[in-house]
Amino acid sequence: MYCERCGAEIHVHLLTPDASGWSAGGYCPDCAELQVSSDRCRHCQWSFGLFRKTGQLGCEHCYQSFAARLSPMLEDYLGAPAAARAGKAPSAPGLARARSQEIREALLVQDSAHLPWRADEPGDSAGSSLTKDKGRQRLDEEICPGSVRLRVARNLRGVPYWRRLNPAQRETLSDMLLAPGAAAAQFIFAQSPHAAWRRQRRSFGCDRAALIAGDEDHLRAVWQSNAGLSWLQLEAWISATLEQCLELDRLLEWQFEPGLGFLCACPANSGSGMRCSIRLHIAGLQASGGWETWRDQLGSIGCELRWSGGEGSPPGDWLDLSWRRWPGTVTIQAALTQLLYLARRLHAAEIACQAR
Repeated sequence: MYCERCGAEIHVHLLTPDASGWSAGGYCPDCAELQVSSDRCRHCQWSFGLFRKTGQLGCEHCYQSFAARLSPMLEDYLGAPAAARAGKAPSAPGLARARSQEIREALLVQDSAHLPWRADEPGDSAGSSLTKDKGRQRLDEEICPGSVRLRVARNLRGVPYWRRLNPAQRETLSDMLLAPGAAAAQFIFAQSPHAAWRRQRRSFGCDRAALIAGDEDHLRAVWQSNAGLSWLQLEAWISATLEQCLELDRLLEWQFEPGLGFLCACPANSGSGMRCSIRLHIAGLQASGGWETWRDQLGSIGCELRWSGGEGSPPGDWLDLSWRRWPGTVTIQAALTQLLYLARRLHAAEIACQAR
């Protein structure tokens, strides 16, 4: 047998992932080294095969290392180029850069204990009917039966993603992000200073806001609206929460690239790094059989539909509605306003079913 790259007699066989599973390739020693290096990030050694297996990247440089293969996959999944979701580049003041550098230096102390990630290592555990504006004032006066949840994922510049950190580095990062005197912890506490706050190993939060370290990304901030708000009040809540996101972006130096936006361990979350979901009661639509039509229409315009039990849970009476892909090149505020409007229309259809 001969080398697939240069034609020389082969001495090395490589197994590489493809669409059907694993395929064997024969290469001479020099070409085998080239083949391996082209499949790995030069900064963290994360391979494209591991990305396909886990759905996550190893560090911010993986985006550049795998750009030729990653970009088409993202455009196919999201229905739009990454630039459409990039958002506005944050401004990192000197204090934010200094805080971030302090964390990076603390993690370097733990670098000698780094254990390379192994392949077998377990991870931590618009249809026309939707766009017609009828009865808008009545809908604005009605109460939303559920609530709105907004989550923002952020990663520190110059730090590998959570999966690539060893246990000591993970503990150090969690402590420096969630300690009582940390900038992020003080920021989230100021949102509801009189609430009952709970501090756990990798989270700090109350019923309405929380910070989580190590849920794929370095830091995730979560806000939950009160139940029983009107649609107009929810629109105001979303606007106010987006302002808080901007404040969070000024606290530390986060990973951000023009054309890609905020970078996340899972590339499908990159861009705004944001996920907003609206919980709705649809028992009437389920019983009448009208849900199937709405499901198809919402899916066709880029909505993601999950049952309240979480991803992969069986159907129920409560639905979480969110965007899977942004509707065109609109701003984040406009995209969330459109999502809220779709939720109002779905709620109106549910009320009509219950009235029959």
